[in-house]
Amino acid sequence: PNVPSLEDFRKDEENKISILVNNGAICFVFYCFAKPDFGTWRRMNFILEVPPPINSTYRAVYSSRLKRTVFFSSYPAKKWKRKAQEIIEIKLQTLASVYKKIEEGGVKVKITWYLKRERDIDSGIKLVLDAFQGSILKNDSQVSELLVIKKFDKQHPRVEVSIDIM
Repeated sequence: PNVPSLEDFRKDEENKISILVNNGAICFVFYCFAKPDFGTWRRMNFILEVPPPINSTYRAVYSSRLKRTVFFSSYPAKKWKRKAQEIIEIKLQTLASVYKKIEEGGVKVKITWYLKRERDIDSGIKLVLDAFQGSILKNDSQVSELLVIKKFDKQHPRVEVSIDIM
């Protein structure tokens, strides 16, 4: 089948639905609803890979200099965040005509986990929100409402994130 490429969607500024294809498989789909009176976006939706579990997200090391335990992001967490931020940046480039970073004010975030197997619902929320910090949000403290839903999809595990301007 003739599968559209990312370049096809970048050329079409009127197209608000975009698909990134990798080796013939759809990696993620994203879309945006424009607010007609302001010409900027009101809702953005992203589909990302499931981040690493919480037990492999952070590492703890005792610092003899600071006399306390210091936490830092693990390699898998940093790798996932970089990949998620690349996906976000591609979307923002594609939708440059309607995109505007939220500098102030609150947003409502809906995170839907589609998991292969049972996992804590709060696992990875911080990592997901941090991925949007600096590109769409000035700071993840702008999140005023957060809805987290857990579902199961053994064939296509993913995280769907919807960000609405309040």
